[in-house]
Amino acid sequence: MLVSKDSYERMYRADPQSWRVHQALAQSFVEADRFADAATECQIALNLRPTEPGLHEELGDIYWKQNQLDKAESSFQDELKIDSESLSSMYKLAVVSLERSKPETAVSLLDTLLRRAPRYPDAQYQLGRAEAQLGQVSAAITSFKAAVDEGQAGSEAKRQSYYQLAQLYRRAQRPEESQAALESFMRLKQEADAAQAQKLEDKMKRSPEALQTAR
Repeated sequence: MLVSKDSYERMYRADPQSWRVHQALAQSFVEADRFADAATECQIALNLRPTEPGLHEELGDIYWKQNQLDKAESSFQDELKIDSESLSSMYKLAVVSLERSKPETAVSLLDTLLRRAPRYPDAQYQLGRAEAQLGQVSAAITSFKAAVDEGQAGSEAKRQSYYQLAQLYRRAQRPEESQAALESFMRLKQEADAAQAQKLEDKMKRSPEALQTAR
C-alpha cells in the first residue's frame, strides 16, 4: 500500500486531471475496505470522464458493498445508459432491484439478459427468486431447475436453488419432489460444510510450519 500510495502521488503530480489516477485510487481503497474514500475517488473520476464505460458500474459496486442500494441502483442504470450491452450491469441492476423489492423490474432485466447470454452465471437462479416473489410458482420452478442443471458443482446458487425448489414443490402440493429437492440441498450443504472444515484444518496445519520457516 505504501508503494502504491507513492506511485499514485507521483501520477497525480504528473497529471492531476487524469481520471485514471482517481479510478486507480478508488480501486486501491476498495481493496483496503475504505469504501467511502473509494466512492469519493470514483466520483471524481466520473466528473472528469462522465461517459467512460465501466466507471458508473464501478461506483455502483462500491455503493453495493456499503449496502447503499438506492445509489447502487442509480449507478447501474447510468451505466446502461452509456453501454446498453453491459451484461454485468444488467445482472447487477436486476439483483439490486430484487433486493429492493422490485421483482417485476428484475424479471424484465433477467429475461433480456438470458436472451442475450443463456448461460450467464446465476441468472436463472435470480430469475427464479424474482418469479417466486411474484407468486409465479410454475415459472420459478422452471428457472430453479435450469439453475440446478447449469450451476457449478458446490456453488451457493445451486444449493439454494434446491432449497427454493423444495419450498415451491411443497406449495404446489408435490411432496415427493419437495422431499427429493430438500435431500439434494442437505447433501450439497453437508459437502460444502465438510470442504470448509477441511480448508480450515489445512490452514491450521500450515500455520505452525509457516511460523517455523519464518524463525
